[in-house]
Amino acid sequence: MTVTAQALNLELQEIEREQFDYLNNSWLIISTAATKYKIPEPTIREWRIRNGYIRINRDYFPAKVNEGDVAYCAAVYTIRKKHGFIKGAPLLDKDGKPYLLVQPKLSEYRSKKRMGKSTLIVE
Repeated sequence: MTVTAQALNLELQEIEREQFDYLNNSWLIISTAATKYKIPEPTIREWRIRNGYIRINRDYFPAKVNEGDVAYCAAVYTIRKKHGFIKGAPLLDKDGKPYLLVQPKLSEYRSKKRMGKSTLIVE
């Protein structure tokens, strides 16, 4: 595992969902959440719709997302972005904890493959 991946995993292990519990009673529309947490709207929509990382309250129109969930995902996303690992691996694991990179080269390969530049280099 590369030094960058090790540093990333160490930072990710420090993030706990409970750190954001105080925000669980707050609900934001997606555009407001995107602006507040500096995350692209499509990314938040993917977290909510495709991956189910974010709870939604349909009692409002437009529907609102749970700010605690958004803040938690944004913290994980920001750390991964800082280390250059945004795509290629899930944001959270099956237990809802930050997904730790085991094979960073494979994550990089998958990301490049989606962009049409796939060459896997195994060390």
